[in-house]
Amino acid sequence: MGGTLFLYPTEDFRRACCECQQVLELSCCVTWLHTQEKSLVLGELALKARMTTETLNTVDGVRCNEVMGAMYAFPRVFLPDKAIAEAKVSAALFFICLLFALFSAQ
Repeated sequence: MGGTLFLYPTEDFRRACCECQQVLELSCCVTWLHTQEKSLVLGELALKARMTTETLNTVDGVRCNEVMGAMYAFPRVFLPDKAIAEAKVSAALFFICLLFALFSAQ
């Protein structure tokens, strides 16, 4: 009862193995290309983020933390005291002109 069983690959078996090997090779190529493209895109985004931060930080009165993640920049703008004082005067003058325009229209 205990005999030896020999299996010899048939032509269909060989063809199926060859097709599986081709599929595996193609899958490896696609994965490699995807990895390469992903690395390229992420590298370009990192460069653009660094350029954005550096450009904003070169402007006088503007400071920006490092741009990361979804590429949102949150620059902080510092206004000189003189500009703030002039804005208050301008706002007051604008308000007076607005009142004058409203009351003269009646």
